[in-house]
Amino acid sequence: MDPRTDLLVKRTTWVCTAVVAYLAITADYGPGENVQTALKRSLNNLQQWFWTPSNKEMEELERRKQLLAERTDRKDS
Repeated sequence: MDPRTDLLVKRTTWVCTAVVAYLAITADYGPGENVQTALKRSLNNLQQWFWTPSNKEMEELERRKQLLAERTDRKDS
């Protein structure tokens, strides 16, 4: 097989495997506990940790929001 084609097949296989694994982990298996509950909780905690800003980051965002509002008020005046 051509090396470029071989590389494409390998990468496609890795991507497909990752997508299927993600879908299997995040699938809804009903209200009861199951084998993947612990893994699903860990994944949810990781997502929440990654996407939720810390208190320091929230303060910085609020400060920037206030500065932006002040600049907008000055332009309107």
